[in-house]
Amino acid sequence: MRHVYQPVMLMELLKNQGKASEEQIAKAILNFDPIQTKYYEDKVRTMVGDVLKKNGITDRVKSTHLLLGYEELTSDQVQQLIFLLNEKLSDEINSRGEVFWKHRSTDREEISGSVRYEVLKRAKGRCECCGISKEDRPLDVDHIVPVSKKGKNDISNYQALCWLCNTNKGNRDKTDFRYLEDFYKERKTGCLFCDWS
Repeated sequence: MRHVYQPVMLMELLKNQGKASEEQIAKAILNFDPIQTKYYEDKVRTMVGDVLKKNGITDRVKSTHLLLGYEELTSDQVQQLIFLLNEKLSDEINSRGEVFWKHRSTDREEISGSVRYEVLKRAKGRCECCGISKEDRPLDVDHIVPVSKKGKNDISNYQALCWLCNTNKGNRDKTDFRYLEDFYKERKTGCLFCDWS
């Protein structure tokens, strides 16, 4: 990724008279990261968009979302609604403080490249839960026992999960998917299902 990150950081510095904050540089990198965009497109479609559509506020045509009744709003009403939504958003973030974004926090011990390589090698470049290839969906190194539940930062507690399975698992349980494939290798003589597959 350095072949993307380094040029983006240098461009951001050049655009800003030779200095830029880490936040500015991070936002610039996000603009070049199709996986992060895909992640949030999925959230828009399956969470936010579905709820608003179900409540009759928006509609969707393919990947385009439409605000129902927008053409009936005056420009003053649009500005007033934006102001009210901004106010509501600020109140929500301020009332919950740092906890609001805690689930997305990266302030944990970083997994080294060599350990990540070993985990992905053991998983043969596939999600150990759903089996999807790293070519089709990015893989994360997941803590089997979550850190929040006293899980160790150790290779014995790591498994390879695609970002979707990792997001769905969250820190709710300690399911170990590493040897799921071995479970399906077991065959019993005379078993209709074992003989069929």
